[in-house]
Amino acid sequence: MTVSTPVTIAPHSDSAAAPVQIDINQIRRDIYLGPGFHVIRQYFTPEQVQHISGYWNRSHNRPVRRYDKRRMLYAGCPNISQLTKPVDRHFNYFWNNPRHQFTYHTAWQLQLLRNQIEGNPSHQDFYPHSPKYRIDPEFNSVSSYRIVTTRAGGVVPAHIDWPLDHSRVQFELMLSSYGRDYTGGFWLDDQFREGRAVNICEQQQLQAGDLLIFRYAQRHGVESVQSSSTGTGFSRLMMPLESIPVPKNSVDRLRSIAKQTARRLQQILQTQAGPDVSSSWDETPYIDGSRLYYDEDVRPLMNIAVEGGFPPSEVFYHKGLWARRKVFADWQFKTLLQHGLKREHDFLDIGCGFMRLGMKLVPWLSGNRYCGIDPIPEYLELADRYMNEIVRCGKQYHLRAGTDVSPATFGRSFDFAMAHSVFTHMSFRQIEQCFSWLNSVMRPGGKLLFTICLGDERQDDFLYVNETPMTHSRHRDVTFYEQLAVRLGFEFRFLGKAGHPSQFVGMATFGRSV
Repeated sequence: MTVSTPVTIAPHSDSAAAPVQIDINQIRRDIYLGPGFHVIRQYFTPEQVQHISGYWNRSHNRPVRRYDKRRMLYAGCPNISQLTKPVDRHFNYFWNNPRHQFTYHTAWQLQLLRNQIEGNPSHQDFYPHSPKYRIDPEFNSVSSYRIVTTRAGGVVPAHIDWPLDHSRVQFELMLSSYGRDYTGGFWLDDQFREGRAVNICEQQQLQAGDLLIFRYAQRHGVESVQSSSTGTGFSRLMMPLESIPVPKNSVDRLRSIAKQTARRLQQILQTQAGPDVSSSWDETPYIDGSRLYYDEDVRPLMNIAVEGGFPPSEVFYHKGLWARRKVFADWQFKTLLQHGLKREHDFLDIGCGFMRLGMKLVPWLSGNRYCGIDPIPEYLELADRYMNEIVRCGKQYHLRAGTDVSPATFGRSFDFAMAHSVFTHMSFRQIEQCFSWLNSVMRPGGKLLFTICLGDERQDDFLYVNETPMTHSRHRDVTFYEQLAVRLGFEFRFLGKAGHPSQFVGMATFGRSV
């Protein structure tokens, strides 16, 4: 995870114009912390604008009378054009041979810029792509590029796009000028929620060649357009992000896997978990989806993260780290108290991240008894900002970047530890190493509470925050931990769900009980 720096991008390799200066950090501040949009003036020269406009005004893809998205949008679908008296629309996709090479290269460059702003891999969304945080397994996301010219009318009602991923941005490269060619045009709310509609074309006096970037989930639309007597109307190159169905056989396979997993989990719960464990294995809808990102508790944390250079795709994804902060922090704190945590205990937070739990524990524990370790240094830097700017309790705490704990790491031993959603990101070998380290730092009777995933025995490699190699581990049952306890000499107890929203909970007690 790296903090972005200003970059210089030429609009096109054939351009003789001076390169455009693009400050990614400033764009993010405007879009995610400010009014919700950013304008890059004269991204294209008049000659470049005319090159695109001139082509699409006289040429088109395979024409259709009516565009039906449900029927015409699918992986591999052809480029098409819908031409009517008031509006021309040219729908293009990266998987097709380009009708116009310059338009294709422009759209390709804009998609690269979008990925950089959002903090996504550079290759994302050129072709059907499984989103990093999949919400609906039956759909993939993909970018298209669309040339739209509205001569009259063309009202687009108020709406938001990508309501569960507020990192997504949209582009409109202006191919005509407000006032000279048209009135009306694009409007956007002046704040992310409960805003007032503002005509951005009029307010910013957008001219041909200007690039408008705005937050997709901010309410927007198009006012009725009126063309001037000599103007072309409201013309722009757009970059819509589409959701397209996964091929049917893939959907059937996903459903089959889900059913098999459900049956196995039900058997585990009935035969091993005991009578106190809920029989429901589904993740409960524990947060109202409409409130995921607007909680006043969470908003300042997310703003600090974006200001600090965290990729927006990591900050704003559905049910993400920040959105779940209060729910999981409350569960962690309550569960620790239920199992005996006291103010005078020394506590180790394994995989502490940005101190979701620490923000509650540091003020509560007596003295400087909170210690946290995490493999991602940027999370710890963010944790320091949160403690200094949000919590402000004045207490000392101790953070280390790394993946192992020894007696020398913090110069103390511990009464309690927690690894929340940590072993789910480790290989089986790494989990065993972690328990070996804990054997050397936990006091007699010391307890570790940890969460795990059950369902099938597998390890999947993946990139965490886009660049940190990790493993997602699942267990068929808790035999792994029972055998580990015998081998390393600690006591293991399976707690079932224990009120956790989505995972299963185990507890290890080290040494002889006091």
